[in-house]
Amino acid sequence: MHIMIVLSLIALCVFTALEYRDFQQAWIRDQQRSPGELLTQQYARLLSPVMQNEDNAALNAALNVLTSDDRVLQAGVFDSRGVQIAPQDRLSSLVSQTGPAVTHVQDIRNDAGSVLGYIRVLTHHKTDERGPGMLHSAQWLLMLTICIVGFVVGIYLARSFYKLRPVIKARYHALGRSPSFPSEQNRRR
Repeated sequence: MHIMIVLSLIALCVFTALEYRDFQQAWIRDQQRSPGELLTQQYARLLSPVMQNEDNAALNAALNVLTSDDRVLQAGVFDSRGVQIAPQDRLSSLVSQTGPAVTHVQDIRNDAGSVLGYIRVLTHHKTDERGPGMLHSAQWLLMLTICIVGFVVGIYLARSFYKLRPVIKARYHALGRSPSFPSEQNRRR
């Protein structure tokens, strides 16, 4: 009976930890990919005719719309040689200013499929409204599981100690009577 309880608690801990890890990895992957990749792919398609016409004003206007999103830190368009076309000011590294950002790069292709250039979008993902709640509940579930396991392990350790206490006490007193362990009776005078 006791072994089944302990094994059930261990299985519960392992299951909860694995589920928490899988959920966290999936949530982070989704947060990093979905919005940034989608924006980058769509803007690469939208900017293809603008790059073919070499209209820098329309290119800058499209990038201004893109960077108006709160998640987009920077956006830049480069030609096929890697020379920055838009925006006119040089893109700087925002990692030192804002922390880690996710970079998304997508080729800008014409109708024939040849590469005209590419768009680079740096995004900083704010948390989704439902994501942190689900993650928070998974954290609470994990902490609750650890508390239950700790409580049950504590009960079993205390119970084992009190059951083994007479044996430990007898051995301790036996050590006190051994000739190698000095006591009042066998101490040299």
